[in-house]
Amino acid sequence: MDGCETNCSTAKSSTRCAKSKSSSNDGGTTTIPNYPIATHSFSAYPAVLLRKLVKALVLKAINAKDKSAAYKAFRSGFSTGDPGKKMKNVELDRLMEAFLERNPCLGDYLFRDRGIRLMRLDASITEHIHRHFTTRGIPVLSVHDSYIIDVHHVDELRQVMAEASNAVVGKPLRCGVDVPGYGEFDEVPEAELRQHIGKLTWDVFDRVAMACSGYTARMMAFDTITGKSISPI
Repeated sequence: MDGCETNCSTAKSSTRCAKSKSSSNDGGTTTIPNYPIATHSFSAYPAVLLRKLVKALVLKAINAKDKSAAYKAFRSGFSTGDPGKKMKNVELDRLMEAFLERNPCLGDYLFRDRGIRLMRLDASITEHIHRHFTTRGIPVLSVHDSYIIDVHHVDELRQVMAEASNAVVGKPLRCGVDVPGYGEFDEVPEAELRQHIGKLTWDVFDRVAMACSGYTARMMAFDTITGKSISPI
């Protein structure tokens, strides 16, 4: 079985629901995928590094009970020699202010130990998705807020992810698809997505004859016991 991975997130990092397509600089503002901030004194930072720092800081701020704990956890998450390890509180304050300038709606959710509640929302979305595909007899794997499914069911998964997030948080959250050459939440042209899915589909057929004997035996045993077929054909 070959699969395709898609991902979707609640406000555990609400910014992942308002992603940006690519890095750019526009009138004192930088847009880094998923984490747009006002640049001000951060124009010297490479976009990739800035995204790494902002993402780490925001996730720590969402999970921490206070600013001191968040900043301490932020620095502890980087190895010696990494720029994040040496950032002082005043620098982190500026980085957080720049982030909130572009994302003011998140201000009330930082440094208030909201992580557990938001993880519960993620879990509820995943439960909805698993229940749907379990009822249909279709295997689906979840990895945090990502889901891996047989390539033949990608469209159904995308639809169910939208339905699940709408049921849990009141609106369908935007989902990303794991396509080579694209970032986590880049806009993937529908034609290229179809081409990617088509390639995966043919890969499935190309590899069927290459399955090892142990896998084939276990698959046949599963088919016999359950009366269901998980063959990709």
